[in-house]
Amino acid sequence: MKHALIEAFGTKGYLCKAAPTGAVRVPLNADGEYDIGAFFIIDGSAQFTAPNGTREFPLRTAGHIINGNSIPAPGETKLMLTFPDGCRWFCIPDDENDSRPSLEAVLAQDGDTVPLETGDRVLLFKGDLVIGSQTFSPPSSIVCSTRAMTATAVGEVVALRFL
Repeated sequence: MKHALIEAFGTKGYLCKAAPTGAVRVPLNADGEYDIGAFFIIDGSAQFTAPNGTREFPLRTAGHIINGNSIPAPGETKLMLTFPDGCRWFCIPDDENDSRPSLEAVLAQDGDTVPLETGDRVLLFKGDLVIGSQTFSPPSSIVCSTRAMTATAVGEVVALRFL
């Protein structure tokens, strides 16, 4: 598994990549929730399974944000995370940040328009976004500071909006 530090909008996170043979043990709290950070799937897929193999959770794909009770597993203290097709994701660890940001996935196909409101903060991971005459390529931090505008997707776009 590979990791690369990315800091954006006052938040520290890691761009991670795993091969199809990769596996990670994911700790859960006493309520069976993932409470040590958040992660956002950029491409590929991730599969959670109870360590004894008796429970399998829905396959997570691009655009899925995992935090808190998004993988409820009452009675479990850990889950195994495997990557059937390989996977790239962005991990935001709580212990390296003052607080966990509220996040929203931004997904667009080639030619789609993506509305950006004043104050929007977007971290681009895949594809390009064109705003006026400027093209943003990943990884890019985009801040819409003066007025609302529209971006145009070039290729498949996967990004996170920090709320």
